[in-house]
Amino acid sequence: MSIRTLQTSFASGEISPALFGRPDLAKYAAGLRRCENFVIHPHGGITKRAGMRFVAKAKGKCRLVEFEYSIDQTYVLEFGDRYVRFYRDGRQIQSGSEPYEVATPYSAADIDGLSFTQSADVLYIVHKNHRPRELYRVNDTNWVLADFAFKNGPWRGHGADIEAVAVGLSAKTGNIVLTASAPLFKSGHVGGLFSVIHHVDEVSVKSSGDAGGAWASASITGVQEETGSSGEGGPTYSYYYTVPEAYRGYFAVGRRCRVYSAVSGDGYTDCSVSSLSEEGVVTFSPPAPVRVGAVDCSVFVPASSGGRTLEVTAYKGWRLESGGFWGGTVFLEYYDEDESAWVKYKTYISESYAEGTSSSCGNAKNYSDQDVVDKPTRLRVRAASFTTFVPEGNSEEDRGYFQLAANAAEHRAVMKITAVYSPTSAAARVLTAAAATKATVNWEEGAWSDAQGWPSAAGFYQERLIMGSTREQPQSWWMSKTGDYYDFGASFEALDDEALSGTLVSRKMFDLRYFVSLGDLLVMTSGGEWKLSSGAAGGAVTPSNVDVGLQGNRGCAAIEPIVVGNMILFVQARGLRIRDLGYEYASDSYTGNDLTVLARHLFEGREIVDWAFALEPDSMCWAVRDDGLLIGMTYIREHEVVAWARYPTDGVVERVASVISRGSDLVYLCVRRGAERFIEVMEPMEASTAAEAFMVDAGITRVSASAQREVSGLSHLNGRTVCANADGDAVEGLVVEDGRVMLPEAARVVHVGLPYAAVAETLDLSYQRRDGAQLTRKSRVASVRVRVERTRGLSAGAAAGGPGNAVYTGPGVSEAQKALLFEVPERSDEESGEATRLFSCDHEIFFDSSYDEGRMVLYAPHPLPCSVLALTADVAPAG
Repeated sequence: MSIRTLQTSFASGEISPALFGRPDLAKYAAGLRRCENFVIHPHGGITKRAGMRFVAKAKGKCRLVEFEYSIDQTYVLEFGDRYVRFYRDGRQIQSGSEPYEVATPYSAADIDGLSFTQSADVLYIVHKNHRPRELYRVNDTNWVLADFAFKNGPWRGHGADIEAVAVGLSAKTGNIVLTASAPLFKSGHVGGLFSVIHHVDEVSVKSSGDAGGAWASASITGVQEETGSSGEGGPTYSYYYTVPEAYRGYFAVGRRCRVYSAVSGDGYTDCSVSSLSEEGVVTFSPPAPVRVGAVDCSVFVPASSGGRTLEVTAYKGWRLESGGFWGGTVFLEYYDEDESAWVKYKTYISESYAEGTSSSCGNAKNYSDQDVVDKPTRLRVRAASFTTFVPEGNSEEDRGYFQLAANAAEHRAVMKITAVYSPTSAAARVLTAAAATKATVNWEEGAWSDAQGWPSAAGFYQERLIMGSTREQPQSWWMSKTGDYYDFGASFEALDDEALSGTLVSRKMFDLRYFVSLGDLLVMTSGGEWKLSSGAAGGAVTPSNVDVGLQGNRGCAAIEPIVVGNMILFVQARGLRIRDLGYEYASDSYTGNDLTVLARHLFEGREIVDWAFALEPDSMCWAVRDDGLLIGMTYIREHEVVAWARYPTDGVVERVASVISRGSDLVYLCVRRGAERFIEVMEPMEASTAAEAFMVDAGITRVSASAQREVSGLSHLNGRTVCANADGDAVEGLVVEDGRVMLPEAARVVHVGLPYAAVAETLDLSYQRRDGAQLTRKSRVASVRVRVERTRGLSAGAAAGGPGNAVYTGPGVSEAQKALLFEVPERSDEESGEATRLFSCDHEIFFDSSYDEGRMVLYAPHPLPCSVLALTADVAPAG
């Protein structure tokens, strides 16, 4: 009694020999013992993979990098030994008759360590041994590689061994010299940032008093200096005043002063300036008693001094107020360093009256104003017209005034090291002006430099550029300001939109490798998977609202993860497994599955070295093993489709990349064939006629107006044996000579390239018998019906026996297997001379088989399309 078995799906793909004894698994029924060069469709059928079209010869060992601006503007970049070349729409971009190329600083040894992230037309490139760079597109033949111009940070605090080292500046601006009190600078600091922090006291200037001028508030410093010793052996001192740089402009010789030294009865001494040295030492006449420390004073600036102005330098906040009786028009202005000019900011107006006028004039209009600046800014109050008066019945204290103050602040000066002279001396260019030059222990060096290492991971999250993992800080990360990818600075107040940073804390020192934005920011390290978010509070990540938590301890290999829908695919550390990772509501965490568990044999003793994902047409992950074998996985998580297959070619696949395109995504490969490397593109599989099917590797297509026998343009395959699809008929055994082949018959549309075969072998038959399970028992397959779609060139037959459960690893099939195959009939009602049509129907093939495990083999060796939808077999069970 015969039994009819049915396999309607192959959506489990090639499964591991370790599972040949598990027919109880649901996946077993849709599995294959061997799947080679058949693409597994999510709906269950299999189709011979498309061929690989030759694009160009690679310049050398390279890496393929995706660049996607829009669905119509996608590129693949060939990064090699100090160069990058460009491909678009399956073609190499040329400049004249040569490949368009941009020079880079990256050697062949560097390219595996490069990491990339993209925003619009800019590709950001990082490497642990190189300064970050950006490659931006102007047009197809104009790409510019430039240094990434980060600013204002990030910073790295210094260790306890150098916390007492003080650093002084030779000047506040321009090109300066930094001097350290102990060895500090290294040659690797050149090109890096450095910052010095000074405390800035509040500075206030005030105009008031006399109608013909303005009293400016200032501060002087009383100094006690030891000069020797007295006769009894005790020290002797001299006493004098110095004027800080910010106020020296007020102390012109002859100007009236009031020194608030609390010596005279009313608290101040009236005097005038006698002298002011270049060092700021001031003398008064009559002499003002010296009180050690900061002493307040006022200087009368007459109207004839060239304009009534009050000026301060604000390092953070400033405030302005007016009071008393005054009239005129007063401007608040700031100095534009770029334009070297004062710019009006605000205007204050009040009506003027004569001195001693009746109090019926009422009060003057007064103002109170304040704001903050984001960099040191010179501010001044300038009067177009300004008079003060005291109405009848009021006192001198009611005379009008303006006061401008720069609030006290901690100010960070930023500079870029340009040279290192010695361990204690370095040259620098000031980027943000310093508040002082005095030596201070409050300094920080940049977190990124040749001395500290450069970031080796980059990504985007919530309108911030994030970079991480330097040589000295492998677990640290830094986020830019919101909306400004270049600014990594933060104020001492740590505002919400400012830059922020952090370090992952774990028991072991694992390198941070990738940032993946998926609602939260997932941080992939060599030892675990972390989630960075705003925590339970929700909203945006800010310096005061950031939460980092460990999600798993499997680790990520040095291969960039892939985002598919709301899932991440990543190669587990050591490159032996591939996992997915996604948010699980039940556990409120990110978790996933091992996607290689059913096909472990494809990964044993091997590592994944590169991969790419093509969403269309079959949601496939293409992965390159370290032995050059291309393997693929059809992956649709919502339908639990995870199906692996092997895709050998006559060569060694080294790199793969995929970019979006209309219809099918474009999959680019770098394949080493013999001594040369080729850039090739996997053709879309859609073909309505046999003549349209591109089923050769490293191939080309020639279309001519009239049928011809000669096909040229094959110099890259000189000396190789190739096959052709000539107007829909297979031609094999052609040898390329002088870049051409000669067809036996003339043809108009010809695809020529290296041949490859597709093979599928079913698992041992497993079905329930009245007397128990079939597994390990023999059956004889009498015939098989194959349901195909748009197919030609397919053979089928019983599987050749082998020792135990050994699987023939190919490529192709053994000679013994070929002897057991029967070709599916092709021609039906075509006219003489008409190309055989593709057929979509059921074909029954009778086997000449013995009692065995009941396996079947499908074989498609010709450059023709083939799709198999289902198999049914007439089986005679053994007793």
